[in-house]
Amino acid sequence: MHQFWGNTGTNANSNYQSLRTTGGSTCDNRSAGNVAINRSAYWTPAMLDGAGHVVKPDFINTYYKQVPHSDPTCQGPPGPNSIGWCVDLPNGLHFIFGYNMANGKGGPADMASWDKDFMWYMCWDDLVGTPNARANGTYHTIPEVVAAGCPAGSVLVAQAVIPACWDGKNLDSPDHRSHMAFPTGDYVPSVGGRGCPADHPYVMPTLTMRLHYTTDDNFVAGKWHLSSDEMMPGVPAGTTLHFDYFEAWSPTIKDLWHRNCIDKHLTCAQGDLGTGMQIKEAGVPNAGWPRHQLVPAP
Repeated sequence: MHQFWGNTGTNANSNYQSLRTTGGSTCDNRSAGNVAINRSAYWTPAMLDGAGHVVKPDFINTYYKQVPHSDPTCQGPPGPNSIGWCVDLPNGLHFIFGYNMANGKGGPADMASWDKDFMWYMCWDDLVGTPNARANGTYHTIPEVVAAGCPAGSVLVAQAVIPACWDGKNLDSPDHRSHMAFPTGDYVPSVGGRGCPADHPYVMPTLTMRLHYTTDDNFVAGKWHLSSDEMMPGVPAGTTLHFDYFEAWSPTIKDLWHRNCIDKHLTCAQGDLGTGMQIKEAGVPNAGWPRHQLVPAP
C-alpha cells in the first residue's frame, strides 16, 4: 500500500505523455482539469498505525536544489574542482530511491555509513521545524525515534535526498535505479561535498522529499510502521523507507524555475518562480494543514 501525491491520475500504466495530459495535482491543490502545472507523480510506502489505519502525512515538502549552471564547479567532467556537468531536470525522468525490496539494501540504516546522511527520521515539536528537546537528533528507524522519547502529538518527519547524479542517457532502467547514482567522486571544497562518479557525470537538481506525520499514542506504543515493513519480517519499523518519482512538470514552468530559482541562486518557496510570479494554490492553505488524518486501511 502506497501514499501517492502529485498527479491524481497516476496508475500502473502511466507514462510521461499520460502524466502530462491527464490528472490534476495535489501540488497545487487542484483535483482535475488541465490546470496542473506540476503533474509529476510521487509515492512512498503508506504509514500504518498498527491499529487498522493509514496515517496520512499532514503535509509534504518537495525541494529541488542545484548549484547555478554558471558556477565553475558544474561546467566540466567530475574531478577535484568539478562536481560534473549541471543539467536541467530531464523530461520524463523516472526512478526509485531508498530501500530496495529486492535485496534488502539502501534504506535509512545503510545511509548512516555515508559521509552525509541521505535518508533519516526526525522528531519536531511543530510543523515549522522546532526539534524536540529529548529526541533532537536524526534517526534511522522509527523505534529509534520512539526510544529517544518523541512524544505523542509531536511531528515525525521522514526525509530523503535523492541520488542526483545521472548517466545522461536513460530516463529509466530495468531496476529503476541504475541510471542514477550518489555523489561518490572527489571532494570539491568549494561546494562542501563530493562530485558525481565518472559513469554518472551529469548533476541534476537534487530532489529532497520530507513527509510530516502527527504522532499519537500508538506511535509511542511502538506500533507505527511502513506498509512495506510487513513484506520484510524482522526489520525494525521504518527500515524499508523508499520513494518513487516520475517527472511530469510543465516544461515551460520548469524552465522558469531553472533559469530563476536555480541559476540566479534564489530561495523560492510555496510555488515562487523567482520572477514575481507564484504557482497558484501551491502554498499553505488559509486554514492551515489538516493534522493527524487517519484512514481505515483497506
